[in-house]
Amino acid sequence: MSSAHQKSGSKAKQNIQKEDVVQAVVIADSFNSRFAPLTNAVPRALLNLINVPLLDYTLECLGNSGVQEVILFCCNHADQIKKHIMNSKWKEKSSPMSINIIVSEDCRSLGDAMRDIDAKALIRGDFILLHGDLVSNVQIIPILEWHRKIQKQDKGAVMTVVYSQASPGHRLRSPDEEVVVAVDGKTNQILFHQRVGGIKKISLPLEILLSSDRVNVWHDILDPGIAICSPAVPPLFSDNFDFQSVDDLVKDLLINEEVLTSTLYCHRLRGEFAARVSSPRFYHAISLDVIHRWVFPLVPDCSIGQHMEPYMYLRHNVYKQKNVTLSKKCTLEEDVVLASGTSVGEGSVLSRCSIGHNCRIGSGVHLSDCFIMDNVEIQDGCEVRFSIIANDVVLKESVCLKGNCLIGSGVVVEAKKVLRDSNLVSSAFLSGKKNGFGDSKDQELEQLGPKAFVYRPLEDSESEDEGEMEGVGVKDWSRFHKLEVPPEEDDESEEESEDDSSDEEGMGNGPSPVPDDTSIFFSEVLDSLVRGFDEKLKCENLILEINSSRYAYNVTVKEVNLLVVKSIMSIPHAKTEKQGDLSTPKGQLSGQQLFQQLKPIVQHFLPILKNYIRNKEAQFDCLQAIEEHAVDTAEFGEIVVKILHMLYDQDVLAEETIIKWHQSSVSEAREEAKHLHTKLTPFIRWLQEADEESEEESEEESGSD
Repeated sequence: MSSAHQKSGSKAKQNIQKEDVVQAVVIADSFNSRFAPLTNAVPRALLNLINVPLLDYTLECLGNSGVQEVILFCCNHADQIKKHIMNSKWKEKSSPMSINIIVSEDCRSLGDAMRDIDAKALIRGDFILLHGDLVSNVQIIPILEWHRKIQKQDKGAVMTVVYSQASPGHRLRSPDEEVVVAVDGKTNQILFHQRVGGIKKISLPLEILLSSDRVNVWHDILDPGIAICSPAVPPLFSDNFDFQSVDDLVKDLLINEEVLTSTLYCHRLRGEFAARVSSPRFYHAISLDVIHRWVFPLVPDCSIGQHMEPYMYLRHNVYKQKNVTLSKKCTLEEDVVLASGTSVGEGSVLSRCSIGHNCRIGSGVHLSDCFIMDNVEIQDGCEVRFSIIANDVVLKESVCLKGNCLIGSGVVVEAKKVLRDSNLVSSAFLSGKKNGFGDSKDQELEQLGPKAFVYRPLEDSESEDEGEMEGVGVKDWSRFHKLEVPPEEDDESEEESEDDSSDEEGMGNGPSPVPDDTSIFFSEVLDSLVRGFDEKLKCENLILEINSSRYAYNVTVKEVNLLVVKSIMSIPHAKTEKQGDLSTPKGQLSGQQLFQQLKPIVQHFLPILKNYIRNKEAQFDCLQAIEEHAVDTAEFGEIVVKILHMLYDQDVLAEETIIKWHQSSVSEAREEAKHLHTKLTPFIRWLQEADEESEEESEEESGSD
C-alpha cells in the first residue's frame, strides 16, 4: 500500500472520530448450503482459510480500518461464534473495537437480519454492511468519508456500493454473479444495475444514456458484498418484506427512484483486495491469493488469528510453523502452508495446499490444490486433489480423492477408495434439526464405510443454492485452474463450446473466446521479459509479474513452464520487431547471430529459469518448449545443441533428464522434429559417455575406500 494512501486513510480516521462512532454490521450467516457438509459442525464464518477462521479476516479488516463498533448478526451455530469472540483479542480491554453479538435463529436472509436490527434500533448513524466470509485489505474509512460528502450534496443518498476490479475471465468471477452497472461519469451515481448470469444481451434504457453528459458502463467489476449505508436502509427493509438481499433493495430503488426519493452511489476499488469466500472454488482461489500475498498485511506470517505461532516464510511461497516434521525425501513444490505439530513422510509431494495443526501425512502421498484442517491423518500412498477436508478425518492407505470432495468432520475413508464429486459425513442419519446444511427434514444417508456416508442435498431443500451445489463440480473448481478430466467430460465440454460458439455475440458466462488465455499470457510474459532485459530489471520482480499473469489467466503449471522458456527464446525476434529492424526479419537471422543475441539473454534470465525449472517434470517441459521452438524457427534449430549445452552447464537441465527425453521422444516425435533429434545425437552420446565416466570414477573411489 502506498504511503499516500496510508496518509489519506489516517486523515480520514481523524475526521471520522470527530463525528459519531463508526459502526459495522457483519452478517455471519450465508443463508445457503454451498459448503455442506463442512458447515454441519461449524458455521461458514468459522471455517478455516489458511488455518485462520474466515471471521477473523473480516474483523481484522474492520479493525485495521478504524471501525469502533461491530454488530455481529448470527443465526446457526451462534454458540460457537460467541465462544470464538469471547476468546479473541477483540474482547480484551485494550481492544479499540467492541463487538456486540445479535442472535436470531429464525432469520433466513439478509433482509430478515436487517429488519431485526431495525426493530432493535441498533443503528445510530451511517454504517458499514458486509459479510463474515469477506477477505479484504480495504481501508473502509476513506470510502465512508466520501459517502458522507455525497450525502451533503444529495440528501437522498442512502447507500454506496463497493466494487472491486475484475476483468472477464478473472479467477474470482462467477457466471451467476456477474453484474453490469451504469453510473454517472461525474458523480458515480448508479443509474442501472443488472445481474447478467446466463444472459447474452442486456437492454440499457435510452433515458439513462441521456440523463448525464457522461455515462460509464462497467462489466469488469466484482461485488465483494461491501456497502456503506445510511440509517434509512434498515427501515427500507422493514417497509418492504419482499427485500431479501441488497440486490433487491438496489433494484427497487432504481425502478421507483422518484417515489422513494432515494439514490445509490458506488465506489470502485483500485489496487485493494476484496472478495467473499462464497463457494468452494472461491475458497481455493482466495486461499492462493492469501498465500501469494495479494491480501497483505493479511498473510500467514503476520499472525492474523489470536495466540498464533508465527510462520516462517520460505522460498516458493512455503510457510511453516515450528514443530513441523519433514522427512528428507519429501518435496514442498510451491504454495504450501504447514501448521505446527504436522509431519510429512518419505516421498510425499505437496503443492498448492494448506495443512492444519497436528496432521500426519504418510509416505508417498501426493497433495495438490487441497485444504486440510486440524488433526487429519492421511496414510501412505494417498492422492488428494481439489478437495477440502475438515477436522479429525482419516484417509486410509491408497485413498484417492480425484477432485471436488468435501469431507466432513470425523469421516474415515477406507483403504483404496477412489472418490470424485463426493460429499461425506460421519453420521448415518441427519435429524430434522436445522443446521448448516439448510435442510429441515430427516435424511438417511448412503453408507460408504463405517464412518463415511454420502451426503446429497434434499430435492425440496430450502437452500437458495441447490443449482450451485450441483454445479460445483470439478469443472467449476477448474474454470480458472485446469484439471485433467475423463474423456467423457472432455466430450461434453467440446459440445458445450460448440453450442456457445453458435450463440449470438454478447455477454456469455465465460470469457471471450478470442484471444485465448495462453496467448494473452504468452504475450504478457514476452513483453515483460523484453522490457526486463532492456531495463536490466531484477529477476525477482519479473517472477512476481509472471506469477500475477499466471493467476489472472487460465494457465496451468505445465503451460507456465513451456511459455516462459519459449518467451526467453523468442526475445531476439521480439526485440527486432519492436525496433522495426527490417534488415534481419524473422527467418533471415543466421543461427550464429541468433546465438550471440540469445547467450546474454539466457545468462540474465537464469534465475527465472531456475525458479520454474526446478524438478524433472519441469525439465521435460523445458525440453518440449525448446523442441517446439526449434521446429517453428529454423535458425533456432541450427543452435539448439548450443542452447542445450548452455542450460546443462548452468545446471538448469540434468544430463539424465536430457537423455531420457531424447530416448522417449525419438520414436514419438513429429516428422519435423526427427531431423532435430538426429542433430542432437552426438551431444546425447557425449552426455552418455560423461555419465559412464562419472559412474566409473565413483566406483573406483568407493573401491579405494
